[in-house]
Amino acid sequence: MASKSTAKRKFAPKPAPELNLKPIMNLMVVLIPMLLYSASFIKFASVNATKASGQGKPKEANPDDDPKPPLKLMVKITEEGFVIEAAAILDEGTMIATPGDDGAAAPVELYTIDVDESKAETQLEKLRAEYKEKKKPVPESLFDATKRVYSYNFLELNSKIGIIKKAIKNGDQQAMANGDIQKGESQFDKADQIVIAAQGNIPYELLIKVMDTVRCKMLTPEQKKARKEKLAEKKAEGGSKIKNRNKYGCILDLNALGDEDANTYYYDVILNSKLIE
Repeated sequence: MASKSTAKRKFAPKPAPELNLKPIMNLMVVLIPMLLYSASFIKFASVNATKASGQGKPKEANPDDDPKPPLKLMVKITEEGFVIEAAAILDEGTMIATPGDDGAAAPVELYTIDVDESKAETQLEKLRAEYKEKKKPVPESLFDATKRVYSYNFLELNSKIGIIKKAIKNGDQQAMANGDIQKGESQFDKADQIVIAAQGNIPYELLIKVMDTVRCKMLTPEQKKARKEKLAEKKAEGGSKIKNRNKYGCILDLNALGDEDANTYYYDVILNSKLIE
């Protein structure tokens, strides 16, 4: 007869084997980076702009080529307003290059747009209403900054830029006024670029708004209202999705609703490395 201690050892449960967790750990090491890589937590928006270095040796002209004069279109942002310059002038509806003392095209002032504090009143009213709902006074620094930025006439700047763009594309202001606009080849080199130069004390928000203003066509309040009504009509008729913006992110004008090839793009922006002092 077996002893009691021997019987206990014979029928005692065996200890569970140790689990091998290495395959699971290896799998997690592979999955976690893949999940983090595929996840999108924040989407950033960016504005493309090229900084003009003002350096580099100019390319030698090929005698076989037909050289075009440089447009050198520039918008200067000052405390007094906007100044639009170019190495060309509007002469009877055509952009004509003007040579300087050294034979190169010299900048010519095309338009000046002065600051008007009354332009900021609409934005200031929105700001007052926003803080009235919060039952707080508008911070003085925010009020002054908003008034300063929105005192600039962006709609007028956009209109003048549009006139220049169409003039160099068509070479005929009268045809543009009559609505007979045909897309033509530009008479100038780098006619799709515009340089933005600002004084050192110009707010960053103002610089960004100018960059957006010279890129695309802006609509007047009346055009925005008419466009909204026309969009409603289009949706009621077909219910199909209407393209509101072109490939540059510019809003399409009234005549371009539903037109996939519509293009209200104006200029590529280049920030001047030597800002106004």
